[in-house]
Parts: sequence; C-alpha cells; structure tokens
Amino acid sequence: MKLVLALAAAGYAIGLAARAAEPPGVPANRIAALSPGINMAAPFYRPDTEPAPLVARIAAAGFRHVRLPVAPGSLLDEEHPDRLKPEGVQRLDATLDLLLHAGLAVSVDPHDPDKRLWTDPAYQDKFVAFWGALAKHLSRRDPDKVFLEVVNEPTMGTPEAWQALQGRILTAMRRGAPRQTLIATPNMLVSPGHWDQLAALNKLKPYGDRNVVYTFHYYNPFWFTHQSATWTNTPVKDMRQVPYPSSPEAVAAVMDKQQGDETKNLLRAYGEERWGAARIREDLQPYAEWARRNKVPIYCGELGVYKAVSPQEDRLQWYRDVVAALRPDGIPWTIWDDGGGFGTFAPRAGGWTTDTALLKALGMPQK
Repeated sequence: MKLVLALAAAGYAIGLAARAAEPPGVPANRIAALSPGINMAAPFYRPDTEPAPLVARIAAAGFRHVRLPVAPGSLLDEEHPDRLKPEGVQRLDATLDLLLHAGLAVSVDPHDPDKRLWTDPAYQDKFVAFWGALAKHLSRRDPDKVFLEVVNEPTMGTPEAWQALQGRILTAMRRGAPRQTLIATPNMLVSPGHWDQLAALNKLKPYGDRNVVYTFHYYNPFWFTHQSATWTNTPVKDMRQVPYPSSPEAVAAVMDKQQGDETKNLLRAYGEERWGAARIREDLQPYAEWARRNKVPIYCGELGVYKAVSPQEDRLQWYRDVVAALRPDGIPWTIWDDGGGFGTFAPRAGGWTTDTALLKALGMPQK
C-alpha cells in the first residue's frame, strides 16, 4: 500500500511538473479585453485625421478594445528591415499612448501590406525581420493591453504556404515579445479566386505557441453587408436596398430597385436562403467548433454592414443577430469600423457624431 501511495504521489508530482513546464495559454482577462471592440481605421485611411477626439469618442461609447490598422510601409525600412522607421514609430507610439491612457486595449494590425508579401521570398524575409523588430519595440507595453496581429487578411497562393510563412512570423514576434498575446489568421484564399473564411480556417493548423488567439472576419450574407460597396464585384456593387432578414417576399419587394439579370438572380437565391438570426447562428457554429476541437481561443476581428444604401433597421437587426450568435460561445468581437463607410462615428467640424442606434443594437452601455 505504501508503494502504491508513493507511486501515486510521484505520478502526481510528475504531472504537476509537466503542467508547469507547458507554455502558458492566453489569460482569460486578455480574451475578455478584446470585446466589445472597434477598428480605428480612420487614421489609417486618412492620415491627416486627428486621433485624440476619436479616441475620446470611442472610450466614451463604452468600447474596451481598438484594433489599430497600421501601414507596414510606414514602419518597415527595406534596407534595414531589422530596424523601424523613426517617423512611423513616433506616430504609432503617440497613438498607443492615447489609446492606453483612455483605458483601451489595442491590437496592432499591419494592414494592406505590400503585395510582395504573398509572392516574393526576399520581401517575406524582410517582413519576418520587421515583425521581430516591431514586437521587440512593443514588448515594453502592458501585455494585458497590447496585442500583436500578424497581418490583415492574407492572400497567399495556397493555405500551406501561408501556414509556413505565418509560422516564421510568429516565431520572430515571440522572440521579440515573450509576454504578449499574438493574433494569427487563416489565409483568406483557399484556392485561386476563391475567398472562403471558414474553409480557410479549417485549413489552418494551430501553432505550438499557446499564447495565440486565432481570428476570423464575418460579413455574411455578403449581398446584404456589402451592397453598393465600390470595391466589390459588379453584382454586389449594383445592389440597392437589399433586405435583412431575407425571404422570397422581402426580396421581391425591392427587385425593381436592382439593375441587371445577374444581380436579380443572386437576390432571388438570397431570398430563398432565408438569412436571419437562426441562419447566422448556424453559420457561426463551425467557427466555435473549430476552436473547441483545436483547444484554442478564437476572435472575430471584423464584422459590419456598409451603410450607404442598406435599410437602417435591417442593418441594426443584423448587428443584434451576429453579436447574439457570438455570445454563447464567448467569442469576442470587433466591429468594422469607426469613421468610414461602416462608420459608428462620422467626422464633422470640430469633432465626431455617434451612431447611438448602432451602439444600442450592439448592447453597448448607454451613457
């Protein structure tokens, strides 16, 4: 009996030692800090934007987290990729100071990188070195407040190629920032010309580093969320007053506002698919299942509806349904965006206006 107890105690001690030796996962407080969040894209797309009033507006609205798009070219010195451009660093640090002082967590997101990142091995080497330098610079920031995202929406030729390159980037990031939580992303292209977030996620194998969150973006159904958006393909660009929830009857009521047979046929199919709260819950479940299966945290880094011609109440209902569908699985979320075409805020002389109806739909505290 004594031998059995001794062996059991030894086994318990070995188990404790093994667990102590495991790399730490993502702390729960960091997962919580990612939501509710907003992409602060205005300074990225309009560099002349004064960030201080916008930061104040974001904090006052009740957001806890900002995903901060930054231009890699403003920081990456191609002649010396292991160093950072001083002007870009100064601008980034000043913005981070504003956000952190306002009590916001921040994800630094290299956005719209040079297309050579997807095809040119020499540039890929530079990007790896760049992230090593940037991670080291950001490592002095509070790791409970500052997150590092590999890159926005990668589009390499194959998911396998991205798996390998992202692994190299994550290694450089971790070497530079041992304590920070990193954010990894699937390759958005699963085959040439085929963009499918869920299929891309299913082709991504989680990395050995356990202090990593995996992100995805959610804009389904695309016909509704991107109607009339100028950067989309022609059928979506031509769509007007697309309803949500969808049904054959709802779509038929706006068919005379559409142009072209292709657009009308797509909308008929959209009506028959009957998108609504139940369909969105069903659509998001595989993301949560992927996270459970792989025992990793997942995060919705972008979601939203382009405002220009989408029906206002339908747009608000979509936000309610998506946020409600993410909640049971504890998936944090960050909306796109602040002052752009999806805008929660709108610039005006001397400040910003706030879409209070959207904040209410998101369940944000009303002040």
